[in-house]
Amino acid sequence: MVELMDCLTKTFKLASLRFNQGQIIKATLEKQYTLIVMPTGQGKSLCYQLPAVLADGVTIVVTPLKSLMHDQTSKLTFIGNVTLQIKVSTFSEGSDYKKTIADLKGSNPKIKLLYTTPEMLCTSQTLKAAMESLRMHNKLAHFVFDEAQCIVSWGNKFRPAYKKLMWLHNSYPNVPFMALTATASPDTKLRIERLLGLKNVMSVDRPNIKYSLLNSSNVTVTNVAENIKRNYPNCCGIVYCITRDECEKVTAKLRAENITCQAYHAGISQNTLQSAHKLWMDGDVQ
Repeated sequence: MVELMDCLTKTFKLASLRFNQGQIIKATLEKQYTLIVMPTGQGKSLCYQLPAVLADGVTIVVTPLKSLMHDQTSKLTFIGNVTLQIKVSTFSEGSDYKKTIADLKGSNPKIKLLYTTPEMLCTSQTLKAAMESLRMHNKLAHFVFDEAQCIVSWGNKFRPAYKKLMWLHNSYPNVPFMALTATASPDTKLRIERLLGLKNVMSVDRPNIKYSLLNSSNVTVTNVAENIKRNYPNCCGIVYCITRDECEKVTAKLRAENITCQAYHAGISQNTLQSAHKLWMDGDVQ
């Protein structure tokens, strides 16, 4: 516990843990399977980042979007602790790529957190070889699945790689898993556990969080804009759309209602996406 609190204060510059974080981190360090349902902004990321720093090995974090990887790594880099090396696993050619692979295949890797996508995890032979090397050296610490609801909601057609993640449990039965999400019904939680092959899971939920569903056929963009102005005038949020075209149209209509917003989808250039993401994170768009 002393080492944990020392890491919390010196590495993460935090004075104390929030609700349930201590329980989750303790379970993770004890190599338990964990499923965390906790609202955005309540410190889910620390629940795996702190154990990753303390662990003797590499924690592999599976996340659906590169923007989420960059968000997490930029925050960790901002902490400024030189002993904490974070790599975003895009596996593009270049010096960083080669250095990352060389480090992972060494007997004592310096990398603590390696971020990747489910597609890379399932298809990259280079990554698989690096993971085998980590196992041989007993340096594969944890698997973490951020935004774990995507395993269920995106796994059928949109991101089929999510449905293939069972191989990780079969190949690495002694490596503990952690799944994190801000939203999951009891059925979704059970499906996440089944699709990842999790057993004897310690589940942490926040039952006081309520969810509401609205029929989109009865709601116009004007209604959405009025709701934002009335109930969330100084907040940031996300409006999800089914298609890219709908995303562009909704963005244009919200702007016409004087809502500052940016479109964000796979048809937009990476530079524009990064700019939109930064504007949103900084609170410059709603």
